[in-house]
Amino acid sequence: MRKDTLIISAKELQEELGVSRTTLWRLRRNNYLPNEVHVGGQFLGWRRASIEAWLIASETREAA
Repeated sequence: MRKDTLIISAKELQEELGVSRTTLWRLRRNNYLPNEVHVGGQFLGWRRASIEAWLIASETREAA
C-alpha cells in the first residue's frame, strides 16, 4: 500500500487487511469499517488516517 496517498481504494484496503472483496463489503455493510468517501462520483475509498486509527483501535481492543 502506498503511504503517500490520502485516500485508499477498496482493492488497496483488501490487500492491507488480507480479506476478500466479499468480506470487505460485508464489513462495510455492517458498519465495522470507518466511513468511506466518494471521490469524483464513482470512486469509493477510505481516508488513510481513518483506516490507520481504526487499525490501532482494533489492536488495542484485542490486547485488552
